[in-house]
Amino acid sequence: MASFNDWHPVCLATIWEIKKRKAEGIELDVWCDKQVRLNIKMISKKKEENTVQYIDYVCPGKHFFYFIFRNQYVFLSPKYDIVRFKKTNVFINTIIVKERRRELQKVTLGRNIYATEQIKFNKAKSVFKNFQEDTPDFLMKMLEQDLKFGKLDKLCKTPEDFAKLKASCFKHYLQLKNIFLYVASNSSYPTIGLNDYTTFTNKSKF
Repeated sequence: MASFNDWHPVCLATIWEIKKRKAEGIELDVWCDKQVRLNIKMISKKKEENTVQYIDYVCPGKHFFYFIFRNQYVFLSPKYDIVRFKKTNVFINTIIVKERRRELQKVTLGRNIYATEQIKFNKAKSVFKNFQEDTPDFLMKMLEQDLKFGKLDKLCKTPEDFAKLKASCFKHYLQLKNIFLYVASNSSYPTIGLNDYTTFTNKSKF
């Protein structure tokens, strides 16, 4: 536990443990329990991989901290200064972290990231799996709803004229729908404001 992050846990782990975290993922706890039951030491055969290091970054400044082992034992380390915490009777480790004055080492990838196989889009496994494609039947239902709540019928003198107008609208209905959605998304969606409609008609030279 460290004071630099409002006494939140600061993880310590060996290089070997960090590799295991990446390999086992969310199943790490299950894997660890299995090793304990089998009485297998959770250490690496490579000595350098058993070096303990911080997983989190520690910001510069003076910090107080203590260690917790297996969520049971609290202890201090003789490797760091032990001081009285403020005006209490609690003794605790302290450390001064110096600000980094040099740039981080630049890392260059040793492989061509563009040489990997391109991931193919699969709609059935994507967030768009429930998206309904535009079909002629679906577009006709949409057009009939628009005509039902619209006033286009008043522009026609006879039912034959209205049928011709409906057929002409349906021929270009997909483009009309997409244009409406585009203009509305830049206006007062789900409707088109009067000013935006006037601007659109002037640009379109209707």
